Amino acid sequence: MTMTPEEEKWANRAGAVRWMQIGGLIIALVGLLMARGGVVTDEPWPILGSLLVVSGLIDAALSPKVMKRYFEAEDAKK
Repeated sequence: MTMTPEEEKWANRAGAVRWMQIGGLIIALVGLLMARGGVVTDEPWPILGSLLVVSGLIDAALSPKVMKRYFEAEDAKK
């Protein structure tokens, strides 16, 4: 079953949004590991780890909205 160009475009967009969310969650996980210490570094880095957790969760939560605006602007150009 082949997809139409429109379906393919939206499938690619959905994949991009999901990868942005996964990236944010990975950043948050690395932040948790840094705050705990012993895994990423020998000593815990609570401040940097906390910043990474917060920024990763914000990225995961807001990336769909940001990408939606980007896709709407891209469609408006055409």
